[in-house]
Amino acid sequence: SEYDWIKNSEGLDIIANGGGMRSIAMLNMKKTGYTVQVPQGYEIEKSHLTRFLDELFNVDSIAPYFTGYDDKFKTAIPYRAALLKALFGINDGFNKLKFSNFGLREGVLFSQIETTDYNLAEKYAKDIALEKGFGLEYALSSYSFVSEVFKNIEHELLYLTSLLKDISWRIHKQYRADSLFDEILHLDFVGINHDLRAKLAVACYFTQERELGQRHYSIIKKILSKEDILVCKLVGQAYKLTELINPARDGDFSDSSLFMRNGVVDLKTTDKIKDIINLGVQKRLTELNSILNELNEKEA
Repeated sequence: SEYDWIKNSEGLDIIANGGGMRSIAMLNMKKTGYTVQVPQGYEIEKSHLTRFLDELFNVDSIAPYFTGYDDKFKTAIPYRAALLKALFGINDGFNKLKFSNFGLREGVLFSQIETTDYNLAEKYAKDIALEKGFGLEYALSSYSFVSEVFKNIEHELLYLTSLLKDISWRIHKQYRADSLFDEILHLDFVGINHDLRAKLAVACYFTQERELGQRHYSIIKKILSKEDILVCKLVGQAYKLTELINPARDGDFSDSSLFMRNGVVDLKTTDKIKDIINLGVQKRLTELNSILNELNEKEA
């Protein structure tokens, strides 16, 4: 039949694109109390979706959650819900509904035809590092420096943090940590889920020598575990160390290297660098090893 291509599709989830579908994502977030209200990358498991779609057929029942939208959109919601329900009914293999801010009409796919950089998240992070950070050389050199020791850390978290950690450097230091957290949490990323989005926001926040406050915990509490937050803190503190070693931010780490011996992180560098930044480096290494010990205790 004309729907066989949908019925026979394997290994796929449904990607909902466009303002109408994003309004369904926002409705679900408000109804469930989800705190990172960014439609891009938001997911609903099929097991939770069926009942929710049925609720959308009753416009009056969703009215309390339908704030911030023109009332005219309410009348279209049941039709969108019917479409989604039909798609899930055609193919039992669909397990998730994922939402996207981007589609062919934005030209995202067409813009990638002539490039070899097919990881859209990395491409976006590189672009913003060039536009708002200290450039790619420093970002990628700091990643290489840190990744030599922290090989077990999730690659995308470690790599993308190196590209995003300095995008708020023009903001006053007093407000920089919160600016980083909020901006990264709401960036128009393609290719990352909310779990990684939250981790990046927290890791970059920790590069600013700040502790998370009640506001931050209230946003990430449904997404990240305490162990996730510790890993993000480890990443943030590691990149803070690179700032001390290379304050010129020119990407030159040739005289220094991180190493781990018996589970303890240490720094090998020249006496000149040690004399200049000894107190700051020792503080950072102590903090790194304290976090590592806490993570190891949780794994034991």
